[in-house]
Amino acid sequence: MNLRPFLVLIIGILIGYSKIIPKNIIELNSSAIRLALFALFIVIGIDMGREKRLWESLKELKSRVFIIAFAGLAGSLAGGAVASLLTNTPFSTGIASAAGSGYYSITTLMLKEVAGPSQALIGFLSNLLRELIVIVGMPLIAKIWGKAGCVGAAGATAMDTALPFIIKSVGKEIGVLSFASGVIITITVPFIVPAIYRILSSLGW
Repeated sequence: MNLRPFLVLIIGILIGYSKIIPKNIIELNSSAIRLALFALFIVIGIDMGREKRLWESLKELKSRVFIIAFAGLAGSLAGGAVASLLTNTPFSTGIASAAGSGYYSITTLMLKEVAGPSQALIGFLSNLLRELIVIVGMPLIAKIWGKAGCVGAAGATAMDTALPFIIKSVGKEIGVLSFASGVIITITVPFIVPAIYRILSSLGW
C-alpha cells in the first residue's frame, strides 16, 4: 500500500496551517498547476510512445478493449452520481471526481484548476481510496464480476498499480487487455474531468 500521497497531503496541510509560506507565493499556485499539467502530459505521451506493447495490443484486441474501458468509465460515472446523492455532494463534484477512475494525481490537478481546493481534495481522496479498495478487494471483485469486472473496476489503475493484483486474481491472459484498458481511460481522464465539472456546474448541479 502506497501511503506517500497521504503523507504529502498531511505535510501540505501542516504547512498551510502554520502559514509559514507568504500569501503572494501561494497565489502563484495556478501557474504552477498549469506547468505541472503540461509536464505530466509530456511524460505520459513519451511513456506511451515508447510502449510498443500498447499499440500491438490495441490492434489485437480491437473493439473489445474499448468496450470494457468505456463500460468501466460509465460505471464510474454512475457510481459518482449515486455517491453524490448519498453524501449530498453536488453532482458536478461527485461525477467529475468519479470520472478520475482512480487516477488521483491528474484528477486533483484538474479539479484544482477548474473548481478549487475543496473539490480537488474530494477528487484526490475519492480516487486514492478507490485505488486502495480495488487493490485490497481484487479477489472478491474477481469472484463476483469475473475478469472484465476486475479490469473495469480498476479504471485507470488497470495499467499500473492494480495490474499485478488483476493478474494474480484472474490470470496472466488478462494482462494485455487490462493494460490497454487502463491506458485508454488514462488518456480520457484529463479531458472528461474538467469537461464534466464545467457542464454540470453550468447547469447548477
